[in-house]
Amino acid sequence: MVCDSVNAAPQNLLDYFVFNEGSYWVYQLKGTDTLDTLSFAGMDSEFFEQKAGCNYGIRPCEMRYSMGFNHSNLDKFPPGNTKNNSSNEGYYITYSKSRDQWDVEHVSGTKGGGVVGFFLAYPFVINQQFTTYRFLTDTNRSVTVPAGTFDCIITEMIPKPDYEGFYEELFFSKNIGLIRYQLSKGKGTWELINYHHN
Repeated sequence: MVCDSVNAAPQNLLDYFVFNEGSYWVYQLKGTDTLDTLSFAGMDSEFFEQKAGCNYGIRPCEMRYSMGFNHSNLDKFPPGNTKNNSSNEGYYITYSKSRDQWDVEHVSGTKGGGVVGFFLAYPFVINQQFTTYRFLTDTNRSVTVPAGTFDCIITEMIPKPDYEGFYEELFFSKNIGLIRYQLSKGKGTWELINYHHN
């Protein structure tokens, strides 16, 4: 089949996750001098003009987006099942026809946890549940970190997980990126102290 048009994700959603290569964000583990830099490794987007059910579950004529970020602090974020010496975070945006929404999934390449899975959907709906434990709890909360004050959307794990290293809370600001995140089981809170967008 040939696509007359392609279903693309709204720019209002992409603005939270898609940046130019070379962009980076510097975070500090709250209460310590420990730093970590996340660098944007790039984005791939694709669609297929083929029969539904093929192409790794990607529906025909619908875009699928994948974004990669690399950690600099390999002591705190050691590489997991990666073939190179990098510690990466990946985000995937796909369309769910049955729910008529765009789903955002997070997969971590770090060793020992960090995986979130599906944690956000667009259009944004307060208290929307994505898994049995992940909710969108705010879409416009003012959050202050060392890098400044930002309006954020927030997803939380409720109840808090018993697994070590999971992302309990994530704070994203439009056109800025990840502002703050909290890891479970006393692994601490990381806050943005500086960033650069290419």
